[in-house]
Amino acid sequence: MDDVLNYLINMAEKKLTGEIEDFLPSKPGEHQDDGDDPTDESDDDIFSEEEKEWLELEEQRAKRFKALQSLPRVMEPVIVKQYLEDHLDFQISDQEFQDIEAGFRLRWKYANPQHSGDLDFQNAVNAYLTSIESTMDREKMGKVVDSILEYLQEVRLWGYPE
Repeated sequence: MDDVLNYLINMAEKKLTGEIEDFLPSKPGEHQDDGDDPTDESDDDIFSEEEKEWLELEEQRAKRFKALQSLPRVMEPVIVKQYLEDHLDFQISDQEFQDIEAGFRLRWKYANPQHSGDLDFQNAVNAYLTSIESTMDREKMGKVVDSILEYLQEVRLWGYPE
């Protein structure tokens, strides 16, 4: 059985020469040395290698997570406006954008945005628009708020763990 296994290993590693010795069984008590015998290492070494690799991956994940936490929670209105112009299928006026952005920014600044859903932002903007007696179409406002949230997700300012 060992001979068959050695032959298959050699065949998989393409160490066969095509000579008749490749097909002959090894002599009793003789073990073919193919260099990388997985049984040469102890189980402790394998586990410690896996543990080291896992710890390294965990450390990298923690660094990435910390970097996400330290991102500034800043929205640049000019960049957001440009994003909206590129992604919305309708136009919004500068005044409409300023009104929506002001209501959105109030929610963003004074509440934990990571624990706020998209409807929370829409309700906050809707309440702000009502307070300034804006006659803006609320469906249009909802689409703009959704697009702002999509932008914030793309730049990883919203929708990711704290």
